[in-house]
Amino acid sequence: MVPTASRAVEGLARIHESLSRQQVQFTMTGEAAAKFWPVRLSAARFDDQESLPEDQFVRLDAHTHRIAAALALAEDTDVITGGHIEAAWSLVARSGRDRARLLCPGALGLVGGILDEIGGQVRTATGSPRALPLRELFPPGGLHADSAPAAVPASGVRDRKGRIRRDGAVVQDVKDWYGNQCQMCCSVLGIPGPRQAISEGAHIRPLSQGGPDYTGNVLCLCPNCHTQFDQGGLYLTDDLRVVETVTGTVRQRLETEPGHDVGLEYVRWHRARWARYIQPVRQTRGGR
Repeated sequence: MVPTASRAVEGLARIHESLSRQQVQFTMTGEAAAKFWPVRLSAARFDDQESLPEDQFVRLDAHTHRIAAALALAEDTDVITGGHIEAAWSLVARSGRDRARLLCPGALGLVGGILDEIGGQVRTATGSPRALPLRELFPPGGLHADSAPAAVPASGVRDRKGRIRRDGAVVQDVKDWYGNQCQMCCSVLGIPGPRQAISEGAHIRPLSQGGPDYTGNVLCLCPNCHTQFDQGGLYLTDDLRVVETVTGTVRQRLETEPGHDVGLEYVRWHRARWARYIQPVRQTRGGR
């Protein structure tokens, strides 16, 4: 039998997936961002525990965000509030306990203690009740858990084997915003079958180089542009124009959706990484 709390979480997640096809662009209040911060760090808390099954408690943040978004949509609003985060976390925490009972009953006390501590931090976190723009929720330069409450990790979270763990929900959000259309060349790579099109999530500053795993550091690119960008063949200017590194040719401006605030600090980091290869701008192609 599937535990009741798990069914509730899965049901709300399905509701969110269905409703989010409307392409709703969510924002948060300052209070919601503050309450989400300890949840965002929960994966590292569980991953430090050798007695727990690996990778079984690493998506609590994604579940919490999706459930909070579903609750907001049910209230016909695109603003996630602190109340939505608290309600979502209560369901996720119950589901976490259910999972521990099934997978590691001997560690139920350990799991419950961590969940209770996170829940206490969620309940006591405070912040502005007004909806904040992304640039205020996610300030330039990244944030640290001991100094700023926001839903952005300072760097990629590593698993117990030292590997960077990627949050698939972050990349999928960006790809969904653009419908798999490349932000650099505007092409859509069509394929046969139910998927119809493919794209890749490109981290501007790689996780292995200290980049954070959130939407401001991710682009939706075709495989060709992704490879060129990762290997320094393409870079971005501060006004988000795409430039060919070797020829200095300026292409069109990067396509950006209204809710996708590309982090300028990561753009500058990427450009500095390949600065010695950058040639003077000589011509412009694509007048936008």
